[in-house]
Amino acid sequence: MCIFPCACRLRIVQTLRNLKWGLSSIFECAIKYGYVTSNPARGADLPPEEIKEQKELPTGDQLQQLIGALKEPISTAVWLVAVSSVRPEELAFKWKDLDAGKRMLWVVRAVNRGKLHTPKYHRANRPIRLTDADVERLLTLKRLRNATDDDWMFPNRIKKPGKKMKPGPFRHEELLGRVIQPVADELGLPHITWRLLRHWGAIQMVEARVPLKAAQERLGHSRPDILLGFYAHVLDASADMAAATMSGQLGGGFSAPVAAHTAD
Repeated sequence: MCIFPCACRLRIVQTLRNLKWGLSSIFECAIKYGYVTSNPARGADLPPEEIKEQKELPTGDQLQQLIGALKEPISTAVWLVAVSSVRPEELAFKWKDLDAGKRMLWVVRAVNRGKLHTPKYHRANRPIRLTDADVERLLTLKRLRNATDDDWMFPNRIKKPGKKMKPGPFRHEELLGRVIQPVADELGLPHITWRLLRHWGAIQMVEARVPLKAAQERLGHSRPDILLGFYAHVLDASADMAAATMSGQLGGGFSAPVAAHTAD
């Protein structure tokens, strides 16, 4: 019986993995300078992960359906997570974070349960490159909302009874179940989560052969192996390419057992 809920347990396993990686790096440095002779962190056992069922990813057309059915600014928020692969907590943008001339959107803050903090894994700000069309979409939203540079790009407009509404970015945790998933259900789309949108974006980059370093930076990962381990799901086209490549190296389509039998 699992002591922790699955999502919580996955986070704990990942935290332990990150700690092991950090300790291993420290011991490797200590070995280099002669303080120790071995790295004990390498042999540390980690708890097994929960079995991960493969989730159905939405297609590009399905995402466009969803984005078109949502109201602003939630529609643009969903679009931005898909097209930029930012984490939902990194949607704490102010309009001044958008450099339209250089087509850059700067990730400088994050928010969880209404509390602002620095973005995950990054001590310094990181830019996300946009296209001209992406920039124009964001500027259209800015004009539509008559916003200034100091305004939140996706403001919190949820007012609870008996409480004053505090200015700040919206709470992505509440919008997912309250607004986004019900609309996806009405459209007959796969179950949508913020994480699934990031998976979708990562897979598009992997399929398009985007250089690993560029994909890593866009996703905001501290190490490239995180992208390879968690986001590089293989689609049918890539699987067919891998099969054809390997089979072609061994006789142009015959598997090894068949080719051996034919030779006899």
